[in-house]
Amino acid sequence: MIRFRVAATSNPNTPHLPPQKTMLLKILFISVVSAACVNSLAFNPATARRSVARFTDAPVASAVVDAALEAAILAPNHFLSEPWRFYIPGEKTMKALNELNPEKTKMFEKVPNWLIVTLKSEQELHSKLWLEDLSAVSCATQNFMTSLAIDGVGSKWMTGALGSPPAAILETVKAGEGEELVAAVWFGMPEKGLEGTKAPPRKLGVEGCLTRLD
Repeated sequence: MIRFRVAATSNPNTPHLPPQKTMLLKILFISVVSAACVNSLAFNPATARRSVARFTDAPVASAVVDAALEAAILAPNHFLSEPWRFYIPGEKTMKALNELNPEKTKMFEKVPNWLIVTLKSEQELHSKLWLEDLSAVSCATQNFMTSLAIDGVGSKWMTGALGSPPAAILETVKAGEGEELVAAVWFGMPEKGLEGTKAPPRKLGVEGCLTRLD
């Protein structure tokens, strides 16, 4: 519920508007408030994320990144296994990552921030519980990107398109023994606002992949 309070004034020098103008101002005020309410209701954080590959030089506030990481670790994970590990490279490590694929170094240098996400699972490879851990890390990555999007920060989940060997990425960020690469997330302030970027249409849509049962 939204409440508004209009303060009255007792200043005798305050000019009084004619009734017609007062009514027009009221109508304008109501229209502005209504539009704001509609936009607020239409915004769905879960669908705010867009894949962004072009960024500005504007910095992303550390508080925004911290909030996104907090959202990431709230992803569902069986028995609280917490199988995710995160690496935010500094200038030296960024340079090393950029040089892993010389053919794409110039493109990589235009990316202001990276987050490397790995899987640290104690389960047997490809076993049921290992797959649950992998799914949890994927959920954490999505949470991170969605949280960024809510604050207007663009991101893109990269893996194979990097053209850099996963082992080389893991070595560059000094990942722990047994960790496996899940995602390299690019993020930064987008050249074009997320609200003006349309998501690619899904071919199947909801109905194409949903079975409603009795």
